[in-house]
Parts: sequence; structure tokens; C-alpha cells
Amino acid sequence: MPALPLVLLFTLCCGTSSDSVGPGSGQEVELTDLSGPYLGQTPPGSTPVLFAPGFVSRESIFEHSGAVFSPDGTEVYWAAKPDGDSLFHIYFMRITDGRWTAPAMTPFSQSHEGNRPTFSPDGQRLYFQTIRNPVGGPILVVEREGDGWSEPSALPASINATGLERPYSVTADGSLYFGRGIMEDDEILVSRMVAGQLSQPVPAEGAFDSPYTELHAFVSPDEDYMILEDTDHESHCAMGISYRQEDGTWSEQVPLDFGWARFPVVSPDGDYLFFMGQEGIYWVSTSFVEGLRPG
Repeated sequence: MPALPLVLLFTLCCGTSSDSVGPGSGQEVELTDLSGPYLGQTPPGSTPVLFAPGFVSRESIFEHSGAVFSPDGTEVYWAAKPDGDSLFHIYFMRITDGRWTAPAMTPFSQSHEGNRPTFSPDGQRLYFQTIRNPVGGPILVVEREGDGWSEPSALPASINATGLERPYSVTADGSLYFGRGIMEDDEILVSRMVAGQLSQPVPAEGAFDSPYTELHAFVSPDEDYMILEDTDHESHCAMGISYRQEDGTWSEQVPLDFGWARFPVVSPDGDYLFFMGQEGIYWVSTSFVEGLRPG
């Protein structure tokens, strides 16, 4: 992880502290000097750069997801743990009085190990994975309550069927893509939102033609492309992109030359890809999406 710049250290430690994390949290947080979209960071081009060093990508903190923004762009969530800790939790920052708050652990993940945060398209639900299952799990969901979140609840047993499920992506119609199983038993499933309820999941049709295991998948809101994380569970972790074709099938994966990479997620405006790299969370322009599209 990069060293913490002095100017960032100052803003982390010396902001005001009059805003609570959420209703009933009793936890006050500091305000940084960061303002504007994407924490005021300079947008990347076609080469990935570390996102928000000292805030999201931090020294002595192991990040374990992409950076997941709320649909209105006023909040960002990610999974991480301090070096030496055994459990991941979900951290967040949000805009308050025109400035971004300092990184803080979400109240709902303090007692629930948290990983893979995933927003619903309206921003009213946040799905995440846990290995602690006090309310069912492993995929839990919290719902908006004022400026904060409800207590976590488990998804239906039809989704949480084996204890090896993990949320991936939620499309514009509320459909949930998720993974189940490990190694050769790994599969990607989709549960459609029907009358406000998630339906019985079915295997997702996709371009899973890689010799590797797909451990994460971002599916675009209109389901016209997906970005997959391929791994051999040893040294290989890379991403590829596949496109929905006119006949409903998917194109062969096109490798993305971003090096070692995990947990792809695209920003709500479609402009940036966030992913976990070996030094933290990176972001890059999504100009490659149309540039690589067949035809």
C-alpha cells in the first residue's frame, strides 16, 4: 500500500466531527477536505491508477473489493481489514455538507463480517457477503432507513442454499447475479426480481469459456456486457469482458490487460471500472468497453 501523504494525514485527522455515521449509530465521524465527484480525484484515462490513496487505498489496510458508489454518487463502500486482522468489514465515505467524511466502518458490518458490497439500482438496498451467519447468510441485505441502514437480513433459502454464495452484481431491473460453489463446482446464477421478490435462481448464460474459475462478475445494468474475474486459485487473477450478441448468446471473452485484478465493478454512470489490484483499489476509464466490442 502507498505511504500516507502528509496532506492527507492532516485532512484525515483534523476535520470537524459533528456528523454521525447513521441513525442510532452514536458514532461521530470527521470530515475531510475532499469534495466533488469521486472524492475529488483526478479521473483516470486508459491506464489504471490507484484510487484515493490514503482514504480508500490505505497503508496497512488490505482492501478486498472494488469501490462501490451509490447511484447518486454521494456514497462509496468497500471491503477491507487492517493488516493482521482475520475478518473483513465494509467501510464507507459519504458527502456531508459538501465534503466527504473520513473512512469509517459501517455500523451493520461491525458484528457481521462483510465483503463484496453491491447496490440495488435505486440505492435502497445494499447486498453483501458474510462468513458470520447470525441471521442466515451468507448473502445479507440492508435497506435504507433515513440516512442510514436497517439491520442485516438474509436472502431467501433458494439463494442462500449452500453457504457458499457471494453477490456479484444487480442489474437495472433488480436481478441479482451471484456465485455459488468453489473450484470446479463454481457457477454463476441469476435471480430475477418479480413483483418485488427475488425468484428461484437459474444458471446464468454467459461466456464462461475460460480455463479458469470465474470468481466475480460485473454485469452491466442492461445486461449487454459482463466483466469477469478469472482465477486459477494460485497466481493467476485477471479480468476479461464478454458481450451479449444479437441472438442472445455471449461473445468469447476478450482479455483485459490490467494485470493482476479482482472484483470488477463499474460506476453507476458507466464511466469508470474499479477493481482490486495488488496495491489497493484501482480505477480506469471504461472507454475500452466500446473499443473491444465485436463488430
